[in-house]
Amino acid sequence: MNDLSVIDVLGWVGAIILLVAYTLNIMQKLETDSSYFLSINLLGAFLLTINAYSTESYPFLVVNLFWVLVSIYQLINKIRAQAKS
Repeated sequence: MNDLSVIDVLGWVGAIILLVAYTLNIMQKLETDSSYFLSINLLGAFLLTINAYSTESYPFLVVNLFWVLVSIYQLINKIRAQAKS
């Protein structure tokens, strides 16, 4: 049996986090514009970005890096909007 590396574990945890977030959204338990949804998407995509970089899976890296940047952008906008109100 092959031992999982730390990078493999990070990838699996990231994938599970994204799948849970997406499932909760589909089940209407999480709104896509909530800070919680954006934060867990950011975490999951970040972990998958680390995994993709380490395994030299560059298409996967680009997709997840994009989601990291989008999540950060949306979280910043949400924080700014809350600060104004």
